[in-house]
Amino acid sequence: PTASATQPDADKGLKLGDIVDKFFQLKKQLKPSTVLAYKNVASETAKFLRNPIITKIGISDITRYQEHIAKTNSPRTIDNKIATLRTLFYFAIKQGYYFGDNPAVGRMILSKTDKAKSGYAIFESKEISIIFQSEIFNNEKLDDPDFYWTLMLGLFTGCRISEITSLKSDQFF
Repeated sequence: PTASATQPDADKGLKLGDIVDKFFQLKKQLKPSTVLAYKNVASETAKFLRNPIITKIGISDITRYQEHIAKTNSPRTIDNKIATLRTLFYFAIKQGYYFGDNPAVGRMILSKTDKAKSGYAIFESKEISIIFQSEIFNNEKLDDPDFYWTLMLGLFTGCRISEITSLKSDQFF
């Protein structure tokens, strides 16, 4: 028998990236920024978990992923990423790709009250002017144009830095 014929069926199945692709095959109405955000979360999670098939992902894997991203993300961002995973697992369950309970359920860090209280910090116009008119920032236009234009795009579009930095040149019309 060949190597592929001797592998157990448990080693075959869809991975997180496959679920994202199937999700967006059916949910074509979503905005490109949503597609990008979901793909980024799935990719980050898959990389951390070493890209297992989804049926091998359990609650402890989601907990370990939360702990990992807590090193560099705010509680609100962690909750948003876990909410994305929860949506993907609900989809996988509904479509018959995942057979257990959703491992991302009940994993939120902030309560609804905490989330409502925390809000978002908003820069005042004066603060934005100080930053963007500073000598250091203006020097970046020549020293590090990628950094400079990323911030300018963020200022004018309101996009997240992760959205801007994941754009490819062929996505500009």
